[in-house]
Amino acid sequence: MEQCVRLAKAGEVWDLGGGVRGAWGNCLLPFTNEYYLTEPHGGAATDGGAVSLAESLAESLARQFARAKEDAAPRQLPWVFLLPNEGVNTLGFGETDAVAAREGLAPFVLLAEMTGDVSTLAPPRRPLPALRMERIVDRAGCALGMGINLDAYAMPRDFLESTVDAGMFYARPDRDFGYLAYDGEVPVSTAEVVELDGWLYVAAVATAPGQQRKGYAEAVMRYALEQASQALGITRTALDASEMGAPVYAAMGYKRTGAEWRVYGLPH
Repeated sequence: MEQCVRLAKAGEVWDLGGGVRGAWGNCLLPFTNEYYLTEPHGGAATDGGAVSLAESLAESLARQFARAKEDAAPRQLPWVFLLPNEGVNTLGFGETDAVAAREGLAPFVLLAEMTGDVSTLAPPRRPLPALRMERIVDRAGCALGMGINLDAYAMPRDFLESTVDAGMFYARPDRDFGYLAYDGEVPVSTAEVVELDGWLYVAAVATAPGQQRKGYAEAVMRYALEQASQALGITRTALDASEMGAPVYAAMGYKRTGAEWRVYGLPH
């Protein structure tokens, strides 16, 4: 997300100290305003070893959560804290969630990094629906694509204008390949493929409520990957999958790398 944030009109990236970094697109969409670790949380045992390593790690993580909360407060925008699996696995999900809860944060989602290659993706398990694909090239298309994402993930439509205005999505016509899938004249699904560091990164995959489980998302995602790969000459691809989406991507040929992110935020 940091690279996308750097493209945003009001994007900021900064170090808070204490092993925490901020990357904000400064819009209402929480996942565009992130804090994450620049080094594993932890600390040496103190008081002659009276404090256990687990307690020391928990205290360190609590300080990092608190540092992010203090920094975010005057900004008055939704935000999230991304914790990598090396931190989560040190304490275990139960303890990490407990530390977050004491700081007023709740777990939102677990994301797993997955990679693949466009040239070796598995064929569709079922015939893909015949849809009209339209590339997102202007504000109106961006609004349609982001609107589908907001609806699909049950986020407020009030976020739409702010997110579109931020300029983080579909921002580079030569490197961003966002598409809307139409069933007749109705936009039903969307996906974006962005070139990041020589990878085709898949983002913003969503299907409108009431149109799901019809193969629409897979169809538009495959189409976006094909178009991006042909235009850029890149075949390796990556994405961050939710627990619900991971089986779909695995069936397409994506494999887990082992990297995972636990996403925390303030409860709604």
